[in-house]
Parts: sequence; structure tokens; C-alpha cells
Amino acid sequence: MNIEVKDYKRRKNEKKIIIDYLKKALHNMSDLIIFDFNCWIVLAFMQISPRLSSPKEEYSYIISNGQVYITAFAGTDKEVKILDTISEKPFTAIQELAFYNKQVENVYIPNGVKEIKERGFEKCFRLRNIEFPDSLNKIGQYGFRNCKGLKEIKLPSNLTSIEKGAFSNCSSLTEITIPEKITFIDDYTFSKCCNLQKVSIPDSVESIEENAFWMCINLENIKIPSSVTKIGKDEFSDCENLTIITPKGSYAEKYAIENGIAYRNE
Repeated sequence: MNIEVKDYKRRKNEKKIIIDYLKKALHNMSDLIIFDFNCWIVLAFMQISPRLSSPKEEYSYIISNGQVYITAFAGTDKEVKILDTISEKPFTAIQELAFYNKQVENVYIPNGVKEIKERGFEKCFRLRNIEFPDSLNKIGQYGFRNCKGLKEIKLPSNLTSIEKGAFSNCSSLTEITIPEKITFIDDYTFSKCCNLQKVSIPDSVESIEENAFWMCINLENIKIPSSVTKIGKDEFSDCENLTIITPKGSYAEKYAIENGIAYRNE
């Protein structure tokens, strides 16, 4: 569809238009070409996004293909319980930066949500507790980075991916149990978790990538199964009190010996 735009705001030397009145009228269109006939150029080719809505629950969301994606939280409540559905459609994902730097303390995520995308809860400094649903299978990069008040997490059993730096600098965490469907621990996943003391890794894990536990200065025990055949460089730097617990003859035992880390066989 082609539209001649007459009502727009324009800044000097900018090839840009702002069309507020089209926001609602065009939400069902798949694409749009806009011409400014006062200029010699075609100003834009636009892909119209799915309809954006703002419910009373103080978070914005997108409805696309019968599913709901949270895009932003604008509320002030410390306790947040996300609804299971909006307009009878299920929530399935929390989008990038949706809760970035919010003052929430307790968050309940309903069953049906499958993914927390990149930096979804980054810098929620006051976040203390978060309840993950069984449906969750992915936590994106830096999803909870710098959530320094987060004391305890129970990762759901269906989780298959924890991406780079997901819990980096969560300095109040004391214990982590990795779910059994995780196959690798990504770079910097738990780095700078300075109060982390105990980590349990399941037999499903095959590799621990670089700096996953870097600067976990109070880490005392980490159980590494024989399934792990790769441990990244400087993996346990500054973990001076660490003892690796691992089966005799395992790769982790060899790694401990080569890097001067205390270990014991289970």
C-alpha cells in the first residue's frame, strides 16, 4: 500500500518522519511504503510490527500468531504476578529488556512461558525471588545479570539452554543445581557470583565454557561428572577455596591436577 503523507513532523537535515496517527490504523498491515512528495527521496520501507497493547496489569505486550510476548514492564509494584493469558491467549516469552532495571522484588512467571530473552531481567538489583514455570526451556544472554539481591533460584527441569552470562554478578546466590537437560554451561554464566558456595552439575553436561565460574571467590564445592570432557581456560580463576568433586579418572580430575586445584573423588 502507498500513502502520501502530509501530516508529519520533521527535523532539519533529517530524512525521517513521525506518523503518530498511523499507529492504530495500520496495525494489521504486513508492509508499507511511505513517500514524501515534498522531497526527491522515498523516505521509508516499513515492516509493520504486530499489534502492541498495554493492559491494566502495567506491562506492554505483543500478540502475534495467537501468542503473547511481554515487551516492557511499566509498573511500580514490588510483587509481580504475570497473568497466564491475555484475551485468552497464552504468554509464551518475556522479550529483551522487558524488566530491565526495574525495582521488582518478587516475580511469578506463569506456566506456558518458554523463553526469557536477552537481558530480560538485567539490573533488577532488588529482585530477591523469582518463580520459574516448568514450561521454561531457555534463559537468554545476560538474562539476570547484576541481579545482586537474588538469593535463591530453582531452575526448572525442562530448561535446556542457559546462555552466556545469564546469572553473572548475582552476588547473593549461594547454591546452584543445574537441570538435567542442560548439555553445556556457557561463558560467564555464573561469573562474579561471589557468594556462590555449592554447584551441582548433572551427567547431561559435556562442557563448561570459559570463565563460567570466574571470580566465584567463595565457591567451595563443585560436583563435575565424568560426562564433562571440556573445561574452559581460567575456568575457576580466583576460586581459592574450591574443591572439585569428581569420579576417579575423569577429565575434571585431570583438569584439577594440571591446574593445581584441590579435588576429591566421589
